[in-house]
Amino acid sequence: MRPNFIVVGAHKAGTTSLYMYLKQHPEIFMPELKEPRFFAHDETSHAHQRLSRQTFPVRTLKEYDALFNADSSCKAVGEASPEYLNSPIAAERIRELIPEAKIVVILRQPTERLYSLYQMILRSGQTDASFFDWVKANLASDEYTKQTMYYYQNLKRYFRLFEPEQIKVCIFDDLTNNATQVMQDLYSFLEVDQHFVPDTTGQFNKGGLPKNQFLHNVLASKRLAMKYKRFVPATIRNLVGNLRDQNLRKAPELEKTTKDALAALLTEDIQNVETLIGRDLSRWRDDNAAQD
Repeated sequence: MRPNFIVVGAHKAGTTSLYMYLKQHPEIFMPELKEPRFFAHDETSHAHQRLSRQTFPVRTLKEYDALFNADSSCKAVGEASPEYLNSPIAAERIRELIPEAKIVVILRQPTERLYSLYQMILRSGQTDASFFDWVKANLASDEYTKQTMYYYQNLKRYFRLFEPEQIKVCIFDDLTNNATQVMQDLYSFLEVDQHFVPDTTGQFNKGGLPKNQFLHNVLASKRLAMKYKRFVPATIRNLVGNLRDQNLRKAPELEKTTKDALAALLTEDIQNVETLIGRDLSRWRDDNAAQD
C-alpha cells in the first residue's frame, strides 16, 4: 500500500499539527515516522549521501512501502514531510510514483515563518547572530535559504505537475484561529468523514527561546531521543516534551526596520502566491507583526 495523499510543507507552518490531527481520524492512516523525506532524497547527490539517516531516514522504495501497513478501514493513507515543498526533485518523484496522490500544503506568513525557523536554529546553538544578520548572511551564501524563503517557485512545481483539484492549500492563520474548521475541510478533501472532530487542544513544536539553555539542550537532544525512543514509554517522552515547552519563553518582537526590510523582499512573491492559489493574502503584506 502507498499513500494517496502527502503533506508537503512548509517548514514551521503547522505541519506537525496537521499530522497529529490527521492521525486522530479513524479513517486516516499516518505512519509513526512523521517525516520520511523519501521523495526529497537524491541518491545521486554526494551531499545527500554524506547526510545521516536522521536527515533522510527512508531511502529505498522498500523502506518507504513498509511504512504504510494500514488496514482496510482506512480510506486515506498519507505522510507529512515538509522538506518536499523546498526540494527541487520531490514533486517530480511523487508524480512518477503516485500520480493520483492528493497534495496538501500549509503556508505561513513568510516573515513569521522565517522568524520561527531562526528561533529553532538559535535554540540549537547553530547561530548567535541577530535575526536580520542571520537572514542576510544566509541569503548571501546559502541557496537553500533562498529556496525556503520564497513560496511561489516551490508551489508552482506542484501546480505544474498535478491537477488543481488534487491540491489543497491551507493557511497557518486559519489553523491557529479555527483548527476544527480547517481540519474538517481537509477531511472532506481527503474523502473521509468530514464531521469527525479532532482534539486540537495540544500544542506541537512550540516555539520561543530557552529560559535555561543547558536544560533545553538535554531535553531537546535528538541524539538521546533516537537512542532511547524504543525503550522509553510514550508517557515519559510526552513528559520530557512538556518540560521542554515549559522551559521556553516568548521571543521578542522584531524591530520595525527588520520587518519592513523583509516585507520589501517578500511582497512580489506573496502577490504571485495569491494569484496561484486564488486566495487573498493581504494580511501577509500589511501585517508584519512576526511572532512565533
